[in-house]
Amino acid sequence: MVSALVWSLAVPTVAFARGESSSTSDNFPQPTWCKKAKTTVEKMVCQDGDLSASAISLDAMWDSYKVFRTAAEIKSMRQYLRDWNKNTFQKCDSTACVKAAYEEAMNKHLSPTTEPAPTSV
Repeated sequence: MVSALVWSLAVPTVAFARGESSSTSDNFPQPTWCKKAKTTVEKMVCQDGDLSASAISLDAMWDSYKVFRTAAEIKSMRQYLRDWNKNTFQKCDSTACVKAAYEEAMNKHLSPTTEPAPTSV
């Protein structure tokens, strides 16, 4: 089963490209992939305004990253993000863990000054 977050990273939508989010009854923006949220951690993000904001920021940073990178760099980063999702993000069981996972992905790997993602050995 492919998680909603991985699907959003693998198959970007028009909404992601424009940095849009969906609204909820909780009155805070959510990432568009919340409509497909299946895992416990994805649902946690979709129910928390701060975590949803982090998810939207990660989506926007990913879109920006792709603009100035080569196809090989994008492929490498996409694989890194899939691994990050499986080995870090999906293993979180608290909001603090999810927040730390987002900060790791955004600050260490997708910030504007970041070198391309390391290639797998």
